[in-house]
Amino acid sequence: MKKLFVFFGFALLVNSCANTPPQEPGVATTIFEPQSQLPKVEIPNYEVDSTNPRQALIIGNGAYQNGTLVYTQNDAIDIATKLKDKGFSIDLNLDLNNQAMKIAIEHFVERLSAVQDKDDDIVGFFYFSGHGARWKGNNYLIPIDNAKITKGSELKKHAVYARNIVDDMEKTNNGLNVVILDACRNNPYSGTDRNLTRGLTRMPLPFSEKTGTLIAFAADEGQTAQDDGGNKRNGLYTKNLLKVLEHAEKMRLEDVFMQVNTLVRKESGGEQIPWYKTSLIKTCSLLKCK
Repeated sequence: MKKLFVFFGFALLVNSCANTPPQEPGVATTIFEPQSQLPKVEIPNYEVDSTNPRQALIIGNGAYQNGTLVYTQNDAIDIATKLKDKGFSIDLNLDLNNQAMKIAIEHFVERLSAVQDKDDDIVGFFYFSGHGARWKGNNYLIPIDNAKITKGSELKKHAVYARNIVDDMEKTNNGLNVVILDACRNNPYSGTDRNLTRGLTRMPLPFSEKTGTLIAFAADEGQTAQDDGGNKRNGLYTKNLLKVLEHAEKMRLEDVFMQVNTLVRKESGGEQIPWYKTSLIKTCSLLKCK
């Protein structure tokens, strides 16, 4: 079996998009002190197992200097818990600044490159919940120290270029790549140029001679992903993604996202329409291809 690579990433998929004021002191963080206060959350203590052929990097950014997001921490924690139950090694990170995000991604790619499996069933799963922005046709994941970003050209230095993540994972793993971008479509910044107000753009798929790639966004271009999915815990996209992931190992990967898209479209009354694109050349589930 060839390598299987699930990239749930910005994953530019940022569930929580509306700017929400902090409710009480305290915040959960894994590496750096956040810039804003958020309600306290209980963080599972997962140890990374570098020998596990199923590796997951989960990032939830909410304590932004500009544009606090309340539900992104819960989104990341709940996705991590779900994947842990499916047998993944979990690297869970909340409220990372620019440097910390790049270090976490670098270590994740290194683990994917080093991990081995007798059946070659390696899964890489990257998930990002937080703010995202587009500039000159490129997508960027936004760290919590986003006060430094006042114009589009500053994204290159002060944010994470989403395409680099996809390309690095493709080089590391020639099996299946799944990229999930759950990202905000509104402008979380003050005093920025107009190019940052239009959200994310669809990304082309990298070429693969092996399994291929699936890439998904929480909302289409020009739309805003809903911050509150109605359960006062998750964004609309991740709430439904969690529901479908419950039985994802028994489903075709395309059917997982088709079902999520249908649920989100219906619940939002057509105001939020997720999309996905695939170049898969094999039949894959969440855990393996055949």
